[in-house]
Amino acid sequence: MLADLKSFQITKTDDAAPKYERLRDHIVSCLESGEISPGDSLPSEQKLVEALGIARSTVRQALATLENEGLVRRVHGKGSFVEDDALRKLEKKADLLALVVPEVGRGFYPSLQRGFEAAASAAGSQIIVADTGNSVDYQANVILQLMDRNVGGLAVVPPTLPAVPVSQIRVLQAQNIPVVFCHRRVEGVRAPLITFDALEVGRLAGFHLAEKNGHRRAGFIASHRGEMAEQNEIGLREVMEKNGGSLSKECVYYGRWAVQTFDYEEYAEDVERALVKMLELPERPTVIYTTFDTEAELVYLILSRLGVSVPDEISVVGFGGVQRDRPLLQQLTSITVDEAAIGATAAEFLNEMRTGKRNIENGETVSMPLSISNGRTLAPAVALD
Repeated sequence: MLADLKSFQITKTDDAAPKYERLRDHIVSCLESGEISPGDSLPSEQKLVEALGIARSTVRQALATLENEGLVRRVHGKGSFVEDDALRKLEKKADLLALVVPEVGRGFYPSLQRGFEAAASAAGSQIIVADTGNSVDYQANVILQLMDRNVGGLAVVPPTLPAVPVSQIRVLQAQNIPVVFCHRRVEGVRAPLITFDALEVGRLAGFHLAEKNGHRRAGFIASHRGEMAEQNEIGLREVMEKNGGSLSKECVYYGRWAVQTFDYEEYAEDVERALVKMLELPERPTVIYTTFDTEAELVYLILSRLGVSVPDEISVVGFGGVQRDRPLLQQLTSITVDEAAIGATAAEFLNEMRTGKRNIENGETVSMPLSISNGRTLAPAVALD
């Protein structure tokens, strides 16, 4: 039987978690400590109500959560019983954390993965990484598969378009599976967000382009339109105009290439056409800013093929992670964020949430600092005007 119920003060006010979650967590902790064992019966709903001074609906919600997790079996007319394999399920669930991202091979996602894996492994958790291809529908399938594997927590970079349905995430939280968002959140869901300020990314780029290097005409390239790319554009334009410069509509290019439809050769052709149009303008840009380092690398290669010298004739600036592990990436000047730190923080939050140290429905935001990697693709604009 469940021991020492009265010593557990479900009504304490120093815990922001809902009462049913605290009752669920208390029962789980009793199972983990051996106070109750697989096969044991739990006190009746009425006894729990009387002992804890809580509403019957709270007790029912806690027991329903435990039943959904496969830890408790409720038998009509007889009561609630701990499942025979409850400890195995708890052990398996605690050991497995998942990272779900739009892609695994490009940009700063490999760094995000390394940081997540290092922090999770240090806490004794196993890791699974899933690539959604930036597809909302495929992410839904991934989530169902992870739930079937009794995942203990999930860090996710949601797809950019279209909006992720709230139900995709709430189905996890309903089973007491913690979720941490990276980069951007799903609106309508209360869960922690580990991110960077996309507006400040654009502003910082503008500072280095306009204030420090005197550029007055900028170009802007993004693989597709999304909230973060749009925030980059707004921030960059704000600082360019503040310094007497411009980011004109003719110099802004948004591609049509979400990851699930990505065709590199076609995308490269699209970017080349956009660059040629910018270069043919009477007052062409003296610097091109891209929202992702992979786009910056592509722009650099296209300009070189077109016979345009970087940075002597035009500068190129990207955005990416602090780890610069490819030769061309090391040459690029980029606004940077520590993606490994984002991944590590997400894993740490998940472990705190699943052990009760942090509330599952916690809507806090942690914004990582930005910096610049001073490569060789940004030069003063004096000689270009």
